[in-house]
Amino acid sequence: MSSQAKPITYPHNVLGIDKAEVRAAGNMGTGVFATKDIAKGEVIFIDTPILILNDMNDTEEFITKYLSLPEEIAQYLDNCYLSEAMRARYANDKTIQFQWWWKRNNNRIDMAEGNDYWHPLIDKVVRAYCIYATNNAGNSLKMDSTAFYPTFSRINHSCVPSSDWQIDDGPDYFVTMRALRDIPAGEQIFLSYDYRITDPNRMLSRAARQKILDTWGFVCSCPRCLQE
Repeated sequence: MSSQAKPITYPHNVLGIDKAEVRAAGNMGTGVFATKDIAKGEVIFIDTPILILNDMNDTEEFITKYLSLPEEIAQYLDNCYLSEAMRARYANDKTIQFQWWWKRNNNRIDMAEGNDYWHPLIDKVVRAYCIYATNNAGNSLKMDSTAFYPTFSRINHSCVPSSDWQIDDGPDYFVTMRALRDIPAGEQIFLSYDYRITDPNRMLSRAARQKILDTWGFVCSCPRCLQE
Protein backbone atom coordinates (compact mmCIF):
# COMPACT_ATOMS: atom_id res chain seq x y z
CA MET A 1 0.00 0.00 0.00
CA SER A 2 1.41 3.37 -1.01
CA SER A 3 1.78 5.90 1.78
CA GLN A 4 0.64 8.53 -0.74
CA ALA A 5 -2.94 7.20 -0.81
CA LYS A 6 -5.49 9.90 -0.11
CA PRO A 7 -7.03 9.40 3.35
CA ILE A 8 -10.74 8.63 3.52
CA THR A 9 -12.26 11.16 5.89
CA TYR A 10 -15.41 10.70 7.95
CA PRO A 11 -16.83 12.34 11.04
CA HIS A 12 -15.51 10.11 13.84
CA ASN A 13 -17.03 9.10 17.14
CA VAL A 14 -13.76 7.48 18.14
CA LEU A 15 -11.66 8.25 21.20
CA GLY A 16 -7.97 8.46 20.32
CA ILE A 17 -8.48 8.60 16.56
CA ASP A 18 -5.52 10.99 16.31
CA LYS A 19 -3.34 7.85 16.46
CA ALA A 20 -4.92 6.14 13.46
CA GLU A 21 -6.85 6.85 10.29
CA VAL A 22 -8.91 4.94 7.75
CA ARG A 23 -7.57 5.08 4.23
CA ALA A 24 -7.24 3.07 1.02
CA ALA A 25 -5.32 -0.19 1.38
CA GLY A 26 -4.85 -1.48 -2.17
CA ASN A 27 -6.50 -4.83 -2.88
CA MET A 28 -7.69 -4.96 0.75
CA GLY A 29 -10.10 -2.12 0.04
CA THR A 30 -9.57 0.10 3.06
CA GLY A 31 -7.51 -0.31 6.21
CA VAL A 32 -6.52 1.47 9.40
CA PHE A 33 -3.06 3.05 9.55
CA ALA A 34 -1.04 4.48 12.42
CA THR A 35 -0.64 8.24 12.14
CA LYS A 36 2.02 8.37 14.86
CA ASP A 37 4.33 5.92 16.62
CA ILE A 38 2.34 3.65 18.95
CA ALA A 39 4.04 1.78 21.78
CA LYS A 40 3.37 -1.84 22.71
CA GLY A 41 0.45 -2.04 25.15
CA GLU A 42 -0.80 1.43 24.29
CA VAL A 43 -4.49 2.02 23.58
CA ILE A 44 -4.78 2.84 19.88
CA PHE A 45 -8.40 3.96 20.05
CA ILE A 46 -11.77 3.22 21.64
CA ASP A 47 -14.56 2.91 19.09
CA THR A 48 -18.32 3.06 19.54
CA PRO A 49 -20.76 1.16 17.30
CA ILE A 50 -23.16 2.78 14.89
CA LEU A 51 -25.35 -0.32 14.61
CA ILE A 52 -26.02 -3.12 17.10
CA LEU A 53 -28.16 -6.15 16.27
CA ASN A 54 -29.56 -8.60 18.75
CA ASP A 55 -29.82 -11.18 15.97
CA MET A 56 -28.18 -10.49 12.61
CA ASN A 57 -30.39 -13.16 11.02
CA ASP A 58 -33.48 -11.12 11.87
CA THR A 59 -34.32 -9.43 8.57
CA GLU A 60 -36.76 -6.94 10.05
CA GLU A 61 -34.38 -5.88 12.81
CA PHE A 62 -31.60 -5.14 10.32
CA ILE A 63 -33.78 -3.24 7.88
CA THR A 64 -35.51 -1.20 10.59
CA LYS A 65 -32.31 -0.19 12.35
CA TYR A 66 -30.30 0.40 9.18
CA LEU A 67 -32.94 2.60 7.55
CA SER A 68 -33.27 4.63 10.74
CA LEU A 69 -29.59 5.65 10.64
CA PRO A 70 -28.92 9.29 9.66
CA GLU A 71 -27.23 9.50 6.27
CA GLU A 72 -23.99 10.85 7.73
CA ILE A 73 -23.81 7.80 10.03
CA ALA A 74 -24.99 5.20 7.48
CA GLN A 75 -22.09 6.21 5.20
CA TYR A 76 -19.67 4.51 7.56
CA LEU A 77 -21.24 1.21 6.54
CA ASP A 78 -22.26 2.10 2.97
CA ASN A 79 -18.73 3.14 1.98
CA CYS A 80 -17.06 -0.07 3.12
CA TYR A 81 -15.42 -2.31 0.57
CA LEU A 82 -17.47 -5.37 -0.43
CA SER A 83 -15.92 -8.15 -2.48
CA GLU A 84 -17.96 -9.89 -5.14
CA ALA A 85 -17.36 -13.19 -3.34
CA MET A 86 -18.99 -11.96 -0.14
CA ARG A 87 -21.84 -10.26 -1.97
CA ALA A 88 -22.56 -13.52 -3.77
CA ARG A 89 -22.45 -15.47 -0.49
CA TYR A 90 -25.19 -13.46 1.21
CA ALA A 91 -27.06 -11.53 -1.47
CA ASN A 92 -29.37 -14.16 -2.95
CA ASP A 93 -31.06 -15.29 0.25
CA LYS A 94 -31.22 -11.80 1.71
CA THR A 95 -32.59 -10.27 -1.49
CA ILE A 96 -35.53 -12.68 -1.33
CA GLN A 97 -36.12 -11.94 2.37
CA PHE A 98 -35.89 -8.18 1.86
CA GLN A 99 -38.24 -8.37 -1.14
CA TRP A 100 -40.86 -10.11 0.97
CA TRP A 101 -40.34 -7.55 3.72
CA TRP A 102 -40.89 -4.71 1.23
CA LYS A 103 -44.00 -6.35 -0.18
CA ARG A 104 -45.45 -7.00 3.29
CA ASN A 105 -44.77 -3.47 4.57
CA ASN A 106 -45.75 -1.49 1.49
CA ASN A 107 -48.56 -3.60 0.00
CA ARG A 108 -48.34 -2.16 -3.47
CA ILE A 109 -47.06 -2.97 -6.95
CA ASP A 110 -44.20 -0.90 -8.30
CA MET A 111 -45.69 -0.34 -11.77
CA ALA A 112 -42.54 1.40 -13.05
CA GLU A 113 -40.66 -1.87 -12.73
CA GLY A 114 -43.58 -4.18 -13.33
CA ASN A 115 -42.48 -6.22 -10.33
CA ASP A 116 -44.33 -6.09 -7.03
CA TYR A 117 -41.33 -7.56 -5.19
CA TRP A 118 -38.75 -5.02 -6.32
CA HIS A 119 -37.77 -1.56 -5.19
CA PRO A 120 -34.43 0.27 -5.69
CA LEU A 121 -34.03 0.53 -1.94
CA ILE A 122 -33.73 -3.26 -1.75
CA ASP A 123 -30.39 -3.22 -3.59
CA LYS A 124 -29.03 -0.65 -1.14
CA VAL A 125 -30.18 -2.62 1.90
CA VAL A 126 -28.87 -5.92 0.55
CA ARG A 127 -25.43 -4.40 -0.04
CA ALA A 128 -25.44 -2.89 3.43
CA TYR A 129 -26.35 -6.24 4.96
CA CYS A 130 -23.54 -8.01 3.08
CA ILE A 131 -21.08 -5.45 4.43
CA TYR A 132 -22.43 -5.81 7.95
CA ALA A 133 -22.29 -9.60 7.78
CA THR A 134 -18.58 -9.57 6.91
CA ASN A 135 -17.48 -6.66 9.12
CA ASN A 136 -19.36 -7.03 12.40
CA ALA A 137 -17.90 -8.03 15.75
CA GLY A 138 -19.44 -9.70 18.75
CA ASN A 139 -18.90 -10.31 22.45
CA SER A 140 -19.28 -13.94 23.50
CA LEU A 141 -20.93 -12.79 26.73
CA LYS A 142 -23.71 -11.15 24.73
CA MET A 143 -24.66 -14.34 22.93
CA ASP A 144 -26.00 -13.51 19.44
CA SER A 145 -25.50 -9.73 19.57
CA THR A 146 -23.17 -8.14 17.02
CA ALA A 147 -22.11 -4.59 16.18
CA PHE A 148 -20.59 -2.53 13.37
CA TYR A 149 -17.97 0.14 14.10
CA PRO A 150 -16.84 3.08 11.94
CA THR A 151 -13.11 2.46 12.45
CA PHE A 152 -12.67 -0.89 14.15
CA SER A 153 -14.65 -2.65 11.42
CA ARG A 154 -12.12 -1.38 8.84
CA ILE A 155 -9.10 -3.14 10.35
CA ASN A 156 -7.75 -5.91 8.15
CA HIS A 157 -6.65 -9.37 9.20
CA SER A 158 -3.19 -10.81 9.70
CA CYS A 159 -2.16 -14.13 11.23
CA VAL A 160 0.60 -12.10 12.92
CA PRO A 161 -1.54 -9.19 14.20
CA SER A 162 -0.12 -5.97 15.57
CA SER A 163 -3.17 -5.24 17.73
CA ASP A 164 -5.76 -6.91 19.91
CA TRP A 165 -9.27 -5.88 20.89
CA GLN A 166 -11.83 -6.23 23.63
CA ILE A 167 -15.51 -5.34 23.60
CA ASP A 168 -16.92 -3.82 26.78
CA ASP A 169 -19.49 -5.90 28.64
CA GLY A 170 -21.74 -2.88 29.14
CA PRO A 171 -24.70 -1.80 26.99
CA ASP A 172 -22.69 0.66 24.89
CA TYR A 173 -20.55 -2.06 23.30
CA PHE A 174 -17.34 0.02 23.25
CA VAL A 175 -14.36 -1.74 21.67
CA THR A 176 -10.82 -0.98 22.84
CA MET A 177 -7.84 -1.54 20.54
CA ARG A 178 -4.36 -2.07 22.00
CA ALA A 179 -1.00 -2.50 20.32
CA LEU A 180 0.59 -5.95 20.67
CA ARG A 181 3.96 -4.51 19.63
CA ASP A 182 5.44 -1.16 18.72
CA ILE A 183 3.72 0.16 15.60
CA PRO A 184 5.55 2.89 13.66
CA ALA A 185 3.69 5.80 12.07
CA GLY A 186 2.45 4.98 8.58
CA GLU A 187 2.17 1.22 9.13
CA GLN A 188 -1.13 -0.53 8.59
CA ILE A 189 -2.64 -1.92 11.80
CA PHE A 190 -3.80 -5.53 11.71
CA LEU A 191 -5.76 -7.81 14.00
CA SER A 192 -6.69 -11.49 13.91
CA TYR A 193 -10.25 -12.18 12.85
CA ASP A 194 -10.44 -15.40 14.86
CA TYR A 195 -8.78 -16.26 18.19
CA ARG A 196 -7.98 -19.80 17.01
CA ILE A 197 -5.54 -18.46 14.44
CA THR A 198 -3.18 -16.99 17.02
CA ASP A 199 -3.79 -19.52 19.80
CA PRO A 200 -0.30 -20.87 20.68
CA ASN A 201 -1.85 -24.14 21.82
CA ARG A 202 -3.27 -24.81 18.37
CA MET A 203 -0.45 -23.84 15.99
CA LEU A 204 -2.75 -24.19 13.00
CA SER A 205 -1.33 -24.86 9.56
CA ARG A 206 -1.83 -22.34 6.78
CA ALA A 207 -4.54 -24.54 5.27
CA ALA A 208 -6.40 -24.73 8.58
CA ARG A 209 -6.15 -20.99 9.09
CA GLN A 210 -7.37 -20.31 5.56
CA LYS A 211 -10.36 -22.59 6.08
CA ILE A 212 -11.38 -20.36 8.99
CA LEU A 213 -10.77 -17.20 6.96
CA ASP A 214 -12.93 -18.43 4.09
CA THR A 215 -15.80 -17.10 6.20
CA TRP A 216 -14.64 -13.60 5.21
CA GLY A 217 -14.05 -14.45 1.56
CA PHE A 218 -10.36 -13.65 1.11
CA VAL A 219 -7.03 -15.47 0.86
CA CYS A 220 -4.60 -14.34 3.53
CA SER A 221 -1.24 -13.07 2.28
CA CYS A 222 0.24 -11.98 5.61
CA PRO A 223 3.96 -12.64 6.28
CA ARG A 224 3.19 -15.81 8.23
CA CYS A 225 1.11 -17.28 5.40
CA LEU A 226 3.60 -16.31 2.71
CA GLN A 227 6.43 -18.03 4.59
CA GLU A 228 4.61 -21.35 4.95
